[in-house]
Amino acid sequence: MILHFPANRRMTAFSLLEVLIASALFFIAMFSVLALSSRSLNAARNLSPTHADISELVLPLVLTNRFTDEDLGVLSDGFENFPEHSWEREIVPWYTNGFFRVNFRIMRGGQIESESSIYMYKPASRITQTF
Repeated sequence: MILHFPANRRMTAFSLLEVLIASALFFIAMFSVLALSSRSLNAARNLSPTHADISELVLPLVLTNRFTDEDLGVLSDGFENFPEHSWEREIVPWYTNGFFRVNFRIMRGGQIESESSIYMYKPASRITQTF
């Protein structure tokens, strides 16, 4: 089948130069988006913590208003984000009115990396151990 076009109607299409310019603009835009996302990922990676702290250890203690004998001395093998670290917690009754001192030790390779203490008031605690 042969198609016949009217003489006054021209066939139009993109020239090779127009296609090259459009492709160049597209790739420039794509590489700039990739560079921006790479810089953003690098900045987010730099924001991640580099050392363990006691915030993960304090949270379970503040959720209740009492301590039990099982809470007194706890040793663990690591943090979720820092498996090479271990920690130790010691809860010491401070006087007799429900006031406690909680000592934390964070260790790495058997060496103490940091020590911290906090004081907590837990009036409903029933500690039977004597110190």
